[in-house]
Amino acid sequence: MLQKLLTYYHTLRHLKPIQVGYQLYYRLRRMLPAKKYNQQPKTQTKFQWPYNIPAPTTYLGNKTFQFLNLKEQFSQLDWNYDQHGKLWTYNLNYFDFLNQSKISDADAQELLASYKTAAAIRKDGIEPYPISLRGINWIKYSARTKILDPELATLLYQDFYRLLDQLEYHLLANHLLENGFALVFGGHYFQDEKLLKKGNQIVKKELQKQILSDGAHYELSPMYHQILVHRVLDSYQLVSVNQLDEHMATFLKEKAVAMLGWLKAISWADGSIPLVNDAANGIAPTTEQLVEYAQQLGISASETVLGESGYRKLENTHFEVVLKATQISPTYQPGHAHADTLHLLLHYQGQPILVDTGTSTYEKNERRQRERSTSAHNTVTVNGENSSAVWDGFRVGKRAKVTYLKSAAEQLKASHNGYEKWHTRTVRLVDNILYLEDELVAGSLKTKSHFHFHPNCKPIIKNNLVLTQNLCFEFEGIEKLALNSYEFAEEYNKRIPAQKITLSFVHTYRVKIYPRIT
Repeated sequence: MLQKLLTYYHTLRHLKPIQVGYQLYYRLRRMLPAKKYNQQPKTQTKFQWPYNIPAPTTYLGNKTFQFLNLKEQFSQLDWNYDQHGKLWTYNLNYFDFLNQSKISDADAQELLASYKTAAAIRKDGIEPYPISLRGINWIKYSARTKILDPELATLLYQDFYRLLDQLEYHLLANHLLENGFALVFGGHYFQDEKLLKKGNQIVKKELQKQILSDGAHYELSPMYHQILVHRVLDSYQLVSVNQLDEHMATFLKEKAVAMLGWLKAISWADGSIPLVNDAANGIAPTTEQLVEYAQQLGISASETVLGESGYRKLENTHFEVVLKATQISPTYQPGHAHADTLHLLLHYQGQPILVDTGTSTYEKNERRQRERSTSAHNTVTVNGENSSAVWDGFRVGKRAKVTYLKSAAEQLKASHNGYEKWHTRTVRLVDNILYLEDELVAGSLKTKSHFHFHPNCKPIIKNNLVLTQNLCFEFEGIEKLALNSYEFAEEYNKRIPAQKITLSFVHTYRVKIYPRIT
């Protein structure tokens, strides 16, 4: 009981008063009769939309959808379908598929007509986040094709007022920012000053707060960073190409330049992103797509040095190393954070070697807890505990605090206090050798370090050596090496068998990683 109370205390003490206030307000309001939204739009604006990143193909025709690698064919479309979890239902209601590269006008109109028919019985679809994404997608579709029919336009307009009435101040972070972007689109599309004023206010305030000095989005998920870069670029295209708001265009361009700079700095040489925190492939536009889209809009990435985000990268012609020495961020909304302090990822000659185990689900279950745990990352555990107390799918109790001791071109050194004793990790890249040292004065505690290998790597243990096809890991100061299996999740609901090395040590161990001579 005491431990549970402490977990609640360490979770709740970071919340902002506005979050608590709106949580209470929205809970009380749900006890009242549902509010009716009867607003009628006066006009629709036909925008120019010359550039576009096509959405992934998720509508396969014949009432068949595939989201998160889960396919469902309907005999009768059900916009409240919940058998694959809430995130799948959310995706169904986003209408991203209207902007996929191949969808016939007949299919698009059929889906929109079905949604219009089901408007009165929607559930998850009238929550603020799916309203936000659907609103932007409908307007982009309208800009590329034709004006929405009057009944659809009325439904969308009323949904924007529904959104205005339930902005996600209880969550903040990317959810509130998406609300703001949607209101900017809706305000311009319907020439509604009330929607536009609120949208501009949210976007300007939240982007100033949420984009760190090195250009990172403060939730520190490269996937969500890509999603928000896309949203910033779409919003820039809206207001600049259509000459709607010169000041907003200037502001959005400044943020896009910084965000693209961080994205290029953190991405691997092949353009892929480290799958750290909540991140998976196949959801957001790729770095390459975003850079090309930005160039079409006359925007180039800044040259960025990784800093405030806490990520660091060492690289030469053979090695790329990412060290995740980040704080739990933002403190008041850590829903996408993992307990992975001092987590290390490695590519060698362009190939992934040490990887994050990935994110395969948002369901609040044992797998979600395991994928957020410290032992699912390439870092150190003490007594099997997490360095930060992740729980209940999207919550974090007591958090590790990170201190950088050295950050240079060839060496990184950082510590965190997530355990009773500080864990210090030193990483050096000298010529063609990578050196790693972990130090934790833990006495008789069970101290372990974890190394998760990409499925294409087949590690073999030989005494104090671990061999892969092209690398040798030479350990010093360890007690025991063990080879275990795990499941690597590069995409949602797609898990591949892979192998990991777990080692035990007392105070300090070292590993030297160098090319294997065969």
